[in-house]
Amino acid sequence: MKGKETMEPTPTHARRLFVVSTIVTIAVFVVSIVLFGFLFVSASTEARASVGDGVFPKELLGLPVMEGFKNAGRFGVHLFPGALLFLVVPAVIGIGCALPGVLRFVKARA
Repeated sequence: MKGKETMEPTPTHARRLFVVSTIVTIAVFVVSIVLFGFLFVSASTEARASVGDGVFPKELLGLPVMEGFKNAGRFGVHLFPGALLFLVVPAVIGIGCALPGVLRFVKARA
């Protein structure tokens, strides 16, 4: 038996890693959309159900995402810069998960 045998990256193995990273990215985006929807519905429901005028902030990890409001009988939701968190974080996770698969695919092609 010889020393350590190194497993050369193959295109099939690289594609498998790429598929797994794609599935993880899609799952993170779905979770992000569900969480954002929950916050949106919660903010708008609180604003609609309130008796008087007011604001109903929604935060995630201390970052303001949105606020429900009721003013003069009208209600709605204002988005804050924290709402971008629901786009940026899944994109960064997707890129981070895809890099190993892309690097292996490039090595296998070379």
